[in-house]
Amino acid sequence: MGYYVGDCPNCGARLIVEYEKANNYFELDLSSSHLEITYIVKCWKCNKIVEATIWADIDEFPLKINLVPEDKAVIFVCSGNDMFTNYTPTEATKTILLKCNEAPENYYLFQTKNPIMFLQYEDLYPPNTILGITVETDNDELVKAITKAPLPTERLHDFEKVQHSNIKAYYMISIEPKMKCNPERFASLLKQLDLDFVSIGADSGKNRLSEPSASEVYRLLDLLKQFTFIVPKKNLNRLLNKEKN
Repeated sequence: MGYYVGDCPNCGARLIVEYEKANNYFELDLSSSHLEITYIVKCWKCNKIVEATIWADIDEFPLKINLVPEDKAVIFVCSGNDMFTNYTPTEATKTILLKCNEAPENYYLFQTKNPIMFLQYEDLYPPNTILGITVETDNDELVKAITKAPLPTERLHDFEKVQHSNIKAYYMISIEPKMKCNPERFASLLKQLDLDFVSIGADSGKNRLSEPSASEVYRLLDLLKQFTFIVPKKNLNRLLNKEKN
């Protein structure tokens, strides 16, 4: 198994890093917008040793709820990647967590589709940690063909295990991209968890997903607001206005 890190600058071949053999070093500047990871790779085609650098986004998450003081930053760590997959190099995830601990005044959001891996780093999270998972729907059948991640109901089951662990954190669910669902069943599954908030948004990547009707979205929102705080994304308006277009 390997991780695609770009193309060889000499011959253009795709560079794949074998996780267990990768020689990586990391640079994390919490005042900037990315984590830089450089891999030292031998190209399989031209046999030359090259450096391949990727960037993991560190986005500021707009979280206007009572959870976070107004003067504190909420940093969405590796927002463009999942640092808790079964294939992510363990040392990479550890290094990122340790660097975040160097600025404990910030609030850090770590989000994944593989929450069971949260348990592997139980003692490494910074003080103001928010752990989240992506759950697009309650219908596993809708996502089987489009993901290699654990299915939505499995993610929820594993996230419950995380909440019962010794990890001290706030907990959230991201329903983005929002797909078709049974609103009552979906809300019932989420209600079983102790959630500080739920973020919900639409697909912004033109992936032709099975999307809900506006009435289905409104119904889910009505059910969610009965037991948790909702953070709607701007792109949700496309679904809410669906019948009007």
